Amino acid sequence: MKTTKRYLAIITAVIIIVIIWLFRSCGSGTTPENATQTQDVVIEDASVEVEVPEESIAEEPAEAESAIEETAEATIEETSADVFSDVNDPKHPYYDAIVWASENNITKGYVDGSFGIDDTCTRGQAVMFLWRMDGCPEPEQAEVSPFTDVPDSHAFYKAVLWAQQKGITKGYTTGEKAGQFAVDDPCTRGQIMTFIWRYKGQPAPEEVSESPFSDVEPSHAYYKAILWGSQEGVTKGYTTGPDAGKFGIDDACTRGQIVTFLYRIR
Repeated sequence: MKTTKRYLAIITAVIIIVIIWLFRSCGSGTTPENATQTQDVVIEDASVEVEVPEESIAEEPAEAESAIEETAEATIEETSADVFSDVNDPKHPYYDAIVWASENNITKGYVDGSFGIDDTCTRGQAVMFLWRMDGCPEPEQAEVSPFTDVPDSHAFYKAVLWAQQKGITKGYTTGEKAGQFAVDDPCTRGQIMTFIWRYKGQPAPEEVSESPFSDVEPSHAYYKAILWGSQEGVTKGYTTGPDAGKFGIDDACTRGQIVTFLYRIR
C-alpha cells in the first residue's frame, strides 16, 4: 500500500513538472519557424525640404506689357511635358526660353506650379536668375551686407552679394533709397539690360549714327548697355503697337522677357 502511494506521488510530481514546463514554454514568446510574425511598422512623417522660393507670389498679376518682346529665334529640343501650368504652348514666344531656364535650374517657378510669365520681375528675382545662370558661385564672405535691405538671412543674399562683388549692381546710391538694393522693386527693362551687359564684362558696342530706339538717347545712363543688347540680338525692343520703335527703358520687365534675354546670351 505504501509502495502504491509512493508511485502515485512520484507520477503526480512528474505530471506537475511537465505542466509547469509546458506553461513556461508557451508564455516565453518563442515564435515557431513556420509562423508569420507580424509587426506594426511606424513610418515617421517625412520632413520634405521646401526650397526657399525664389520669389513671393504676387497677390495680383501685373499688367501685361503694351507689346510683346520678340520671339526667341534659337530653339531647343522640344519637350512633351509641360514645365509650368501656364507655359504649355510650344508656339508661345517665350516657351523655348522658359523650358531652357527650367531645365538649367535658373527658375523653379511659383509654388503653385506656374511660372508667372507676364508677372513683373523684381530686382531680386532678376539677380537670382543671373546668379543661377552662372552656376550659383559662392560670393566672398562679407562682414556686413553691402545693402541695408538685404541681410545675410535673406533668400536672395548670396545672389545679390555676388552681383555686387562682380560689379553687376551697385544698388541705389542717391535719393531716399541710397544704400539699398531695393530687392522687391520692379526690375525695369533698362536695369536688366544693364545687369546683363555688366555680367558680360561691359563690352563696347559699335558706334552708330543714331540710337536704334526712339526713347533711348545717347546721353542716357543705360545707352551703351541697350545699344549692345540690340546689336547682339538680345533685344529688338517693341516692334508692334503704340510703343513700336521704343525699347521701353523704364517699363517693368516681365519674368518671361527677362528669361528670354538670358536665353539669348547663354
